Amino acid sequence: MSDTTTVTISSKGQLVLPRRIREAMGLAQGAKLTLRLKADGSLEVAPLRLRASSLFGLLAKPGEAALSLEDIEAAIEQSLDEDAAK
Repeated sequence: MSDTTTVTISSKGQLVLPRRIREAMGLAQGAKLTLRLKADGSLEVAPLRLRASSLFGLLAKPGEAALSLEDIEAAIEQSLDEDAAK
């Protein structure tokens, strides 16, 4: 898809991605994006995708208590934050 759209940055530094772009990128509310400033001054935007390897060890092992849904969601969020910080 080749599409050019102009957006405005708010006083809080926020911008709104138009619906057609969010839908084309498969983004929903709460989605995380990676931003990369390129040498030519342009900005590359890509959805942050969770790697399956980051979930290793989340399942209960025999004799151990299973993680709660809240614990699993917290671990996923932490993994996404760590990936975004790289």
